[in-house]
Amino acid sequence: MLGGNMSKLIQTNIFPINNLESLTSHYKLYSIIGLNKEQEDYYKNCQLIINRISRKLRTPALVIERQNAPFLVLKDDSGEPPTPYPLVRTIVNFEYQGKMKLDYTSVSPENIQICLRFLQFLIQAPLFRDKRLWQPNAGGPYFEKHPILSQDNVSVYRGFRVRSAITPNGKPGLCIDVSSKYLSNKPLPPNVNRNTFERYKGKHCVYHFGHQWYDVKLAYIADQNVSQYLIPDGNRAVRLNDYIIEKSEKPIPPELAELEHDSPVVIYKNTTGTDCAAPATLCYPVIDTYSLSLKQGTFKSVIDPAEREKCIYHYMKKYLDKISFGDNTLNVSAKSEKVKQNIFQIPDCEFGNSKVISIKNSPASINVKYDDIGKERLNAMTDKSIGFYTKEPLPTHYFFMPQTVYESYGKQFNLDLSRAVNRMYPQSHDFEAKIIPYDDKKPKTYAEQGKAILNALDRSGISGAYCLVMIHHLDDRSLRQEDPLAAMISIEFRNRDMNASIIHSKTSRESYELKRDGDGTPSYQPRNSKRGRLNGYLRNIALNKILLANHRWPYVLAESLNADVTIGIDVKQNTVGITLVDKNGANINWIHKTSRQKEKLHKKQIEAYIYEILKEHINVQNETIEKIVIHRDGRVWDSEIDGFHLAIKKLQEKQILQENVSLTILEISKTSLAPVRLFESEKIGQSFVIRNPQIGSYYIQDSNEAFICTTGRPFERPGTVDPLHVKLVTGDMDIVECLRDVFFLSSLAWTKPDDCSRYPITIRLADRFLTEVAGDYDIDLLNYFEETKEVSA
Repeated sequence: MLGGNMSKLIQTNIFPINNLESLTSHYKLYSIIGLNKEQEDYYKNCQLIINRISRKLRTPALVIERQNAPFLVLKDDSGEPPTPYPLVRTIVNFEYQGKMKLDYTSVSPENIQICLRFLQFLIQAPLFRDKRLWQPNAGGPYFEKHPILSQDNVSVYRGFRVRSAITPNGKPGLCIDVSSKYLSNKPLPPNVNRNTFERYKGKHCVYHFGHQWYDVKLAYIADQNVSQYLIPDGNRAVRLNDYIIEKSEKPIPPELAELEHDSPVVIYKNTTGTDCAAPATLCYPVIDTYSLSLKQGTFKSVIDPAEREKCIYHYMKKYLDKISFGDNTLNVSAKSEKVKQNIFQIPDCEFGNSKVISIKNSPASINVKYDDIGKERLNAMTDKSIGFYTKEPLPTHYFFMPQTVYESYGKQFNLDLSRAVNRMYPQSHDFEAKIIPYDDKKPKTYAEQGKAILNALDRSGISGAYCLVMIHHLDDRSLRQEDPLAAMISIEFRNRDMNASIIHSKTSRESYELKRDGDGTPSYQPRNSKRGRLNGYLRNIALNKILLANHRWPYVLAESLNADVTIGIDVKQNTVGITLVDKNGANINWIHKTSRQKEKLHKKQIEAYIYEILKEHINVQNETIEKIVIHRDGRVWDSEIDGFHLAIKKLQEKQILQENVSLTILEISKTSLAPVRLFESEKIGQSFVIRNPQIGSYYIQDSNEAFICTTGRPFERPGTVDPLHVKLVTGDMDIVECLRDVFFLSSLAWTKPDDCSRYPITIRLADRFLTEVAGDYDIDLLNYFEETKEVSA
């Protein structure tokens, strides 16, 4: 099945509720005086109202809009919201407007919005009270208290995420997915002290407060032990160990009964920022999947579709089948919804010498089997009669290499890397980067290594060039911290008009060994045991760090997008990444800007950024543009929408854009509380086989929201396909046209041509660029560099 088979059904993980008509709720409505959409902090304040009022009154809270005015919705049995109420740069008042009945069968947008909020809030209480479950964080997944596996000091807990969701018929239902969590079998050591605590500072643990378990982030260690640390409790002060026993359900668990009187105390902060205390020996460190991958034991961190589907039904029946809902009970359907399976075919791709690879038997193309598309794309890249779509020669490259590497295996590594580039991208003159050593014979710290690299760049006098920079792993960098040295190099090299790609020395260092030939002459050669891994590593650097960094594209779309240009926007750690892609992916440009805003951007910022990148593209390509599409990673804010329109208006006023330009804006979400899953089910013999759907399968929720499988067969990966959530915020293109473009742009999986990519290249390039440049780095150190250069001069 390669086309859009509309008769086949595909299974979801959304369960309808059978007794919606018998569910009853009432809500109170308040007008919010002093809050309006013209205020800069309008949306931030709306979210503050929802979070704070809901937490304070322990009730579902929601801000809705009627005739462009904000209103607060609260459940009818809640207390009164405090008024006047201080927010960010404003004070608001809540004025009661009346009590209203909520109809769970009505599909009007406002009613659905309230229903989903109430449903999400009200199902949490019975799950939280269920003694078989524990919830690390409010609103997060629930896990069973017995691990499914314990080995190598790691316990694997499995559970489920649940959220209210819209069913295919537009009514409220429940979306259920499976989740896993990994904890150390052992708590923090009983002898942890101020010195040894440093390795745990900032780490997450699960605190066993009697039978209640929850996630905490460790801040510091207290001077007192559990029998000395006092907890305020009304008009008295209680010792920590006594307080936990008093507040815990009886009988208490053995670990609490056996708590030593001199057990150390660690401090964490609650949601309000208040210091809270916990016995160290009741805190079990959380192990993330990256740390798990470094262990020798085998842990299944991904779940295949058959097992996931089985677990979803298991948790639904065990915990959600007859869950209480206020004074009523939810009657959740025993079967999840099935929907029509629509499929986009993998688009034709054009390589070098106008060669097109197709699975659709397109005229004048190289037709390949559906299951072979990944392999054939990879082969085409290195086929001398086909090769890369882009053919321009590479410019001169420089390789900033640690002195210790240069004086050992560095020259051989550069030679091997050059061969990998030349095999993949043959030119009239072979590629070989020019090595510039830097003095790394210093402490492997951010300050010392960073200074050495920038000094080498300044001494070289090079500018306006592409380069590769090899760096060491830092001794003062935590395991999962964004690399501050890589971020600093990327930004500071760009400030000096240099385009830098970063690699680390670890893999190459482990891949070479010193050998001697017959007369004893020493040379570095690849280790036989590492040769396969090294070859893959060299191909990866050649493709991703050299060729793609120089805009040498392996292939482009042979079928045009609906949009003339598509612009992707991502924001990370006060840095904005913007990518522009043309109609077939042949012309791509990206820029990055620093921002005071961590996520929401001002309209003047967006106006300036979009004006800049569009103007440059139009001036260079001299194209007529009629359709512009924006891909916003995460949420798009009203201020940003205003900025998009202002940029287009400015370009039209300067006659750079014509008047009949349409603008379509999409939100593309990477994560979800409980993602929608799609499963294919095929009857083989007497049983059904559950598997991942075909790539390009999609589910239209409504005219504005849809889910599309940008991974899946024939690109088989471990685990279950996680469809991309696409929301049409505003614009003239319909949701199917938008989905097709998202899928086509996801098919430009240049980094792994024999695989697929979950994200469209608009988002992927912006995110990948931000990963390099958006790490935290110390500006004082950069100032120190400048002072050092002045003294040297």
